[in-house]
Order: sequence, then structure tokens, then C-alpha cells
Amino acid sequence: MNTKYLCILFFLLNSFACKKFLETKSAQRLATPDNLNDLQLLLDNPILQVGLNAINTGTDEYNVLYSNWQSLSDNNKRAYVWDPELNNSNDWSGPYKGVFYANTVLFNLERIRGGDDITRNNIRGAALFTRGFLFYFIAQQFAPQYDEATAGTDLGIVLRLNADFNEVSVRSTVKQTYQQIINDLEAAVKLLPEDQLLKSRPGKAAALAMLARVYLQTGDFKKAGENADACLKINNKLIDYNSLALTATFPLGLFSKNDEMLFYFKASTEVPVSGDETRARVDSNLYRSYDPNDLRKKAFFKDNGNGTFAFKGSYTGEKTLFNGIATDEVYLIRAECNARMNNAVAAMEDLNALLQKRWASGKYAVLSNLSPDQVLQVTLQERKKELLCRGIRWSDLKRLNKDNRFAMTLKRELNGQVYLLPPNDLRYTVLIPTDIIFLTGIPQNPR
Repeated sequence: MNTKYLCILFFLLNSFACKKFLETKSAQRLATPDNLNDLQLLLDNPILQVGLNAINTGTDEYNVLYSNWQSLSDNNKRAYVWDPELNNSNDWSGPYKGVFYANTVLFNLERIRGGDDITRNNIRGAALFTRGFLFYFIAQQFAPQYDEATAGTDLGIVLRLNADFNEVSVRSTVKQTYQQIINDLEAAVKLLPEDQLLKSRPGKAAALAMLARVYLQTGDFKKAGENADACLKINNKLIDYNSLALTATFPLGLFSKNDEMLFYFKASTEVPVSGDETRARVDSNLYRSYDPNDLRKKAFFKDNGNGTFAFKGSYTGEKTLFNGIATDEVYLIRAECNARMNNAVAAMEDLNALLQKRWASGKYAVLSNLSPDQVLQVTLQERKKELLCRGIRWSDLKRLNKDNRFAMTLKRELNGQVYLLPPNDLRYTVLIPTDIIFLTGIPQNPR
């Protein structure tokens, strides 16, 4: 890493020393990057590749014993039982640091002269992707589920679109939040290359996949399906689980060893409970839902020797949870959209393409003759089984709770006390940190 980049990072990180991005009123001038390489180095910073904790910790994918729950951090304890007062500053400041980096790059691209157009477009596209990607994750935790009837008035997130610390923080509506995310990602699609070899950098396929995910979350199944289809025309690779060393500590590899990965992004640096193999036990009903011939049952889970199982199937190739984008998710998005638009045949084609790569050779019974409703049920079941511990389940719960057919109440039990999270509960939207509320005056999420 060159000296100039170290100086740039020093000043950028120093500006966040108190972890208060949105409220910082600093007159200090940042060290100024002066060429395209500097901007690319800023986008390559690992700080942009770390996600949020609560969306991984509050799901129904696992449980912990009371003795293990007692040893968790305060944030993880609260997130696990859906404490209405959960207030995790790291989950707010972390992604907004990444937003600041993206905005800094976009600002300086207008100032810096020289360089070829391809490089400039790649950098601009990556910065826009990063901002839209992070806005999406912030919205999953700190904004309510998109509902067309109320999105124009529901409170969304703070949309920082430049690097000016002095800009007043204002919460947008949920509709404005998602429109900005879509605007950033659609602009990124036009700029990013199809042949992106570095999976820590976004390419066109990753941006299209992310658009498919966003449109799915808003219930626009036509556009979600179209973007999923466009993504898979660029990269439709799937890993054949028959080729994996299923008994390995982490059977699924990273980067070049993972043909499905479109964009690398990991969960919070504070290991979510669901990723803590010494404490987390995979939900027993979920584990039993895998057929014995389904190789995910061996690839994803480690036998604890006491009748419980730990998760080992992260696409990071280690215990850190993968919260990025991969083609298996895109197949499932396209399948769901086709099922919802009454194209059961196309939906089954995608499910069969995916599941034939997951089951032992010759053991998979190809899906056929299912109605749209039946194939939708199968698709949603497979989303839960395939996208386990990816930071996706929380968003799925939020959107599916809007449909009485799929709404569910989550339950935890600790030391004889039962905790419930009913459908559409206000706790699906986490509190904005109190220091941010105090310093900016933005309205808090209701309780």
C-alpha cells in the first residue's frame, strides 16, 4: 500500500474516530486523492466489505442455550431476543462509513482529470454500486418493509449523496430510499464491466443481481425477474456439490474456488450469533427439512455430537458469514418471480437447475406438473434452505409477513422465558442509535 493511500485513509478514518458519521461537523480538510488509482484504492478498502450484525442475529435459522446466551455481547443478547431497545451504533456507523467513501470517490472523480474512460466508468460504477448496496442493507435494519400503500409516508433512512459533513441529516421516505437504491444500481449497471474477475469488486452481473434483490423486496416481480434473467445471461454458473469435500471444515471455497460468487461481502466484524459455531445450533426443524440425499445437509452442517448441528457452509470459506451476492440466489429470485407471475414451467426449470447441483448424482427427482402456487411454496422453502445465514432471511421474513399465507411468528425460549416476534412487529425495524437521534434531531423509529 503506497504512502499517499495511507495518508488518505488516515484522514478518512480519523474523521470517524468517534463513529459518528452523520453528525460530524468537522472543518478539517481531508487529504485529497489526486489520481484514479487513489480512488480505486479507496473503493478496495476492506471497510466497505463488512455488513450489519442484527439482520444476521434476529432470524429463525438457529437457537442458543441460555448458558451460551449469557456469554454473548450485549448487542447480540438483545438482537437474539428482539429487544425493543436494541441500539447498535456499529450497525449504523459502519455502513455509513462505506457510503462516505463512495461519495468521496464520486466527488473527486469530477475533479480529477486524465485517465481512460473505461477506468473512470469502472470506478464510478463501483462507487454507485457500493452506495446503493449499503443503503439497501441499512434500510433492511433501520426502515420498515416496503409497502406500496404507505411507502410514500413511512420513514426510510438518511440518504447521504455527497461527502459534505455539514449537510443536515434528514430521513427520507421508504419510497425515496428504495428509489435512490435503484437509481444507484441502475446507473452502476451501465458503467460496470461484464468481465469483472475480482470478486471483491462489483461487475455488471453483481449490480443486476442486486437490482433483482431490491425489486423482489419491493414486490415488483416483473422487474426483479428481468434483472435476474439479465444477470444469469452474464454468469449462470452453479457449483456441483458432488464435487465438494463435504466433510471438510469449510467445504465451500472463496473467490476463484467459488464459481457462484458474484460479489464478496461479509457479515459484521462482531461475529453474529448465527455464525458462532461454538454457541449457535441450527434450528432442528430446518435441519430435518433436508433430504438425506441433499448434499447441503453435509456441506452446510457440522455434527456437534449431541444431537445438534452447527453451520459451516459459508461462502467465505471460513466461519465469517457471507452476506454478498451469488448466482444461486439469482436462480431462486427468477424462480419466485416466474411462480408469482403464473409461469410455473419456467420456475421449475430454475429450481431443477439449482437442485440437481445440490443433490447426490442420480437421486434428485425432477420437479414437474406443479401449479404456480405449489412451485411458489417450494421456491420459498428452498430460499430458506439454500440462502442460510447469508443476511437474507431477515429481509425475507419482513416481506413475506405482508402475505397472510407466509406470515409467521418467531419464538425463542431462554431459561423458561418465551420471547415472540409476531408478523409485522415494530421490532423488525431496529432503533436508530440514540446518540444519532440526539445530535441530528431525526425522528426515531416507533415503538
